[in-house]
Amino acid sequence: MEVLTAFVREHSPLVQADVDTSALSTRSDVQAAVTVIGRRDRRYDHQPVNLTAVALVSADLAEADLTGAILAGADLTGANLIGANLTRADLTGVDLTSADFRHTDLTGAIWPVDVAAPGGWQRDTASSRLERADTNSGRSGGKPELLSAQIRAALERRSCRSALKDKPKGHHREPSQVYLTGMGAGV
Repeated sequence: MEVLTAFVREHSPLVQADVDTSALSTRSDVQAAVTVIGRRDRRYDHQPVNLTAVALVSADLAEADLTGAILAGADLTGANLIGANLTRADLTGVDLTSADFRHTDLTGAIWPVDVAAPGGWQRDTASSRLERADTNSGRSGGKPELLSAQIRAALERRSCRSALKDKPKGHHREPSQVYLTGMGAGV
């Protein structure tokens, strides 16, 4: 991956500040390289993907896995990031003008200070990293895995209560009888 990221950094560096990037787009060879980078099996990464200060204007990064990537100072103007994984990515100083973040995982990403967090996300004031916005009135901090655990626990409690409530009277079995019945001995 280091060779591909070096290729992208060398062949798609940031343009000077006085150049209008609205008419620019990412070169096809650079697009091919970032597509491969986004599809890599990150279990084999020896270091974070380094795409510091690259111009990926209007790049298609949909579904790309850029977990932990260093994108500091990059130009992602108009980039398609739909469904991308940017967990713990460094987005410091990135130009995100008109970038599409729908269904993008930004958990723990370092977000540019001068850019508002996308809908559904908020910046942690202590770390400047993004976290899911609290949409549950303070319950579970808005973290989906905690909310899912709460829902599962509630459903299990409800299921147990329903089983006890619906149990016919007078059909109580001792634990040993249940065990023997389960073993096919029939009681």
